[in-house]
Amino acid sequence: MKSLLPLIYIICFHIIFLSACTDKRHQLHSELFYIESLSDEKPDSAAILLHQFAIENRGLSQTDEAYYNLLQTKTNILLKASPSDSIINTVINYYENNEDGHKLALAYYYKSQISMSLEADSIAMVYILKTIDKVKMTNNLQLLSNAYNHLGFIYLMQNLPSNALQAFKKAYDYTDFLGTQYERSKLYDPAFTTEFRKGEPV
Repeated sequence: MKSLLPLIYIICFHIIFLSACTDKRHQLHSELFYIESLSDEKPDSAAILLHQFAIENRGLSQTDEAYYNLLQTKTNILLKASPSDSIINTVINYYENNEDGHKLALAYYYKSQISMSLEADSIAMVYILKTIDKVKMTNNLQLLSNAYNHLGFIYLMQNLPSNALQAFKKAYDYTDFLGTQYERSKLYDPAFTTEFRKGEPV
């Protein structure tokens, strides 16, 4: 029996260690989830929390690092900072190889926004269409509305006003299915508002 004691101690140690690691991963994911929930309304506060998170947590798992970089990109876009194209590429690569359709759709969406800010409208178009295809599978109607709205602005950049109007109309239509009051006035270019509401082409 005594000869088994070291083995029992080793097994117990590994169980405790694995349990602690699981709890730590859950805690980190919960912190990132909270920051994400805060980011839409208070991106400046989310940015501060992300900075603190990076200082306090070194050596993240690939999953947590991808989630962190996704949120970092989002807050940079919302705060009109300078999001990194190379970082969002690594996020896309991770989520394309790991099943998380919602986060992959977001990564495509942010990639399209970054590309548009760099005046790379053809790349922006590729990724916003990827966003729309992916988000239709996740049934996130708010993201789908935002994606069509962004598509409309890409069409405007390409001097395709008729296509832009159709995209803006889809963005508007999807808000009918949202359960909360949505600020439709933010969805499309004011120059199209009157014509759209009348149902007339530009």
